[in-house]
Amino acid sequence: MLNLLYTEMMKMKGSKMFLVSLLGAAVAPVMVFFMLITYRDRSPGVEILFSNFYNQTHIFIALMIGSLLFGLIATYIINREYQEDTLKNLFTIPVSRTGLLISKLIVLFGWIQILMLAAFLLCLLLGVIGSFEALNISVLTNHFIQYMKTGFLLFCLTPPVLLITMLFKNYVPSIAFTIMVTVIAIIVINSDDYVSIYPWTVPFVLTMEKVPPNFSIYPSILSIALMFLASLSGCLLYLNRADIQ
Repeated sequence: MLNLLYTEMMKMKGSKMFLVSLLGAAVAPVMVFFMLITYRDRSPGVEILFSNFYNQTHIFIALMIGSLLFGLIATYIINREYQEDTLKNLFTIPVSRTGLLISKLIVLFGWIQILMLAAFLLCLLLGVIGSFEALNISVLTNHFIQYMKTGFLLFCLTPPVLLITMLFKNYVPSIAFTIMVTVIAIIVINSDDYVSIYPWTVPFVLTMEKVPPNFSIYPSILSIALMFLASLSGCLLYLNRADIQ
């Protein structure tokens, strides 16, 4: 298991995809930064708070960019094995297929959290450059926890993408899937009835700064947990039973 994990980490280290993903993680902070700077320039005297910057960036990551970017990474982690034809050779030695999937999930989780940390730190840097107001330890601590929790919840939505990649062995279906669920999330976010139970809006709902009155977290947790467990079970079942062509 440790050897598999080490191998996956070395693949990530030597991959250009990691650098590309860092650029992807920078999209939301940079985009929100210029939006806020433009707003301040058009409204003299308006103060831009660090907390507001972090919250606006968090919305973009939790609802849009995170699902798309992390879905692409999940697709890459699995699909490269088929493209490079390494699975066939790997399974000629006594390697646990379950262990292989677990090692990929661990690397994927670490990768996602690194990108969330990068987005958090970039917000801090840009906020200092932009002379945003009200920076303190409390703001940094609260939003650091918020970003890490969001990364964990978005990770829980990657097994469906892994399963689709295993089934089709291609980038197109999984990317189309992530686009579809993201578009639906943007629509559902305005619905009080479904926003707390649609899995791809749950990361935002569970990590937003202000929780609505009478809001119960249990349906949201159940929704994302069921999606994670069902799709992960599908991945394990397929990987252990499928013939590697």
